Amino acid sequence: TAEELAVLPYRSKKELSGVVRIIEIPGADVCACCGTHVKRTGEIGLIKLLSFQKHKKGIRVEMVCGFATAVKLGGRVTITGPGTLLAKSTHTGNTAGWSGIYINEKYKGSSLDIIDTRVNAVGQYGMQSWSSAPLYIKNSYVSVTSDWQGITHFTSITLEDVRIVEPEGAKVQDGAIVEKNGEYAKNIVILNPADVNQDGTVDSADIVAVIKEMPDGNKKADVNGDGVIDSADIVAVIKAMK
Repeated sequence: TAEELAVLPYRSKKELSGVVRIIEIPGADVCACCGTHVKRTGEIGLIKLLSFQKHKKGIRVEMVCGFATAVKLGGRVTITGPGTLLAKSTHTGNTAGWSGIYINEKYKGSSLDIIDTRVNAVGQYGMQSWSSAPLYIKNSYVSVTSDWQGITHFTSITLEDVRIVEPEGAKVQDGAIVEKNGEYAKNIVILNPADVNQDGTVDSADIVAVIKEMPDGNKKADVNGDGVIDSADIVAVIKAMK
């Protein structure tokens, strides 16, 4: 009401009358609702700031938000550190932009490095760059779930201290991960084979994991990739310890 508005410290560009919806993010902002209505801030999705500049007496900010592409990046980007990055697009349909991770082709010299971490990318396309950036994965666990193409359209893909374990027989080809028959792999798992228990660290716990998997012959415990789970895999874990 007008009486309530008179005592509220809300932000607005003009005088308002009638019933006004006030949006408050505690500790951040109080303003009159003047845009698309959402029930809660979580509906907005991820927000990425693209640029900002002085404009009259304020600052003009350019941003994108939503879930069409979960993570849209540009420039030289490194994803690293403990924890897991979940990049999940909630949209469906045959649209290239609906990706878990997308490297913007507008930025020259872009690259994506995934080092010593865990990444889970989900979307119509799991991870892609439209032939604008190289992809480098080192000592990380990367899981991709897609409807069309899992990892695709990179200028190159380099794998260090990791290997593709799913789908079986998959390989890097022309900036993408493809299956044995040459078709684009949709669901992909890349990991450090020595990190058998997939906790992000190669240590004695992985030796124990190899021993436990010996009777069942779990392929994820085949650290040296010779098709047999045995003491040679334990030696391979020891060599990989830092």
